[in-house]
Amino acid sequence: MKKCFLVILIILLFIPFLVSAQKQPSGISSSKERVVLVTVEKVSEGMSFPTMMITGSAYFSESSEVAAESAGKVLKVYVNEGDAVEIGQPLASLDDSLLSYSVSSAEASTKQAKSNLDKALRDFNRNKALYNQHSISQQKYQDSLTDYTNAQSMYISSLSQQKQLETQKDKMVIKSPLKGVVISKNVEVGEWVNSGGVVAGVATLTYEAKVYIPETVLPYIKAGQSVTVKTSRKEYTGKVLSINSKGDPATRLFLTRIDLGQDPDLKEGVFVIALIPSGSKIHSLLVPRDAVVERNSVKGVFKVSEDERVRFIPVKIIGYNGGYAAVSSVTEGSLKKDDQIVLDGNNAVNNGVKIKITSKIG
Repeated sequence: MKKCFLVILIILLFIPFLVSAQKQPSGISSSKERVVLVTVEKVSEGMSFPTMMITGSAYFSESSEVAAESAGKVLKVYVNEGDAVEIGQPLASLDDSLLSYSVSSAEASTKQAKSNLDKALRDFNRNKALYNQHSISQQKYQDSLTDYTNAQSMYISSLSQQKQLETQKDKMVIKSPLKGVVISKNVEVGEWVNSGGVVAGVATLTYEAKVYIPETVLPYIKAGQSVTVKTSRKEYTGKVLSINSKGDPATRLFLTRIDLGQDPDLKEGVFVIALIPSGSKIHSLLVPRDAVVERNSVKGVFKVSEDERVRFIPVKIIGYNGGYAAVSSVTEGSLKKDDQIVLDGNNAVNNGVKIKITSKIG
């Protein structure tokens, strides 16, 4: 009985809430319409190059496979892949114990040769003075001159041998020829390295894009020209370094190198898209690049209407002019000069969304 009474009591208490919910008018919303704060800019007109998107890859501007100049067993490895290095910084060293003995022996020989040279010089100077005083024969003077000349030759030869051995010993420490980063470590302690064997790979932290451009765009691009290059993460203003004069006869494509500068976010092998001029300048509508968005795989801009709502206008991108994209509207007349389009905030709006303009540009 107690359980039955509790159930009836709960039902009686809940009935007023049900009645109140049924009486609420259906046309009244429980929340206000969402309003998005945006910055807008006017559509302008100007001249721009039509462009072609050409894919390629990023590469180190300079890299080197550092080889050993002498053969030997690896004694130490000082770096790992990814380590930053300076010019002349040791990468690895080879066992130089035998060369050390040879250098010590050469140093002793050079020291003895210098001592012999000093003695020969003293004897020659003394005999020269005596000869000038007519106290010794010409033959004895000539003999002392010969001894001095021979001592000079012996000293020079010994010193050269010592320097050669010291250079060989110094080359047992393999050093970086570049300031940059280690991209490969090819040896381990205890391994034998032949002369010319690669010890490590190093590269600068400056990059360039390499793309192959078609013959048709050659009249519109030249070395020193600025072009836009995009990766999945960033956009760069690159400078054309060179256009290879020899193209592939089969494809009619020409290797083009574009300087991207120094950027720790870049890596060799990153996929890039270069926007290459493909024709003469044309008159077109100009919109900020940041105003162009993509909806359902269609590029377009959000145009502001008189009732402060936005409408998505599909556009065709013709080319680029600095920070602006040259466009034409897919539907004729749907976008024209002085139309206001959303700049900041365009990723938060959709067709028909109510907006509030916080700032106007142009």
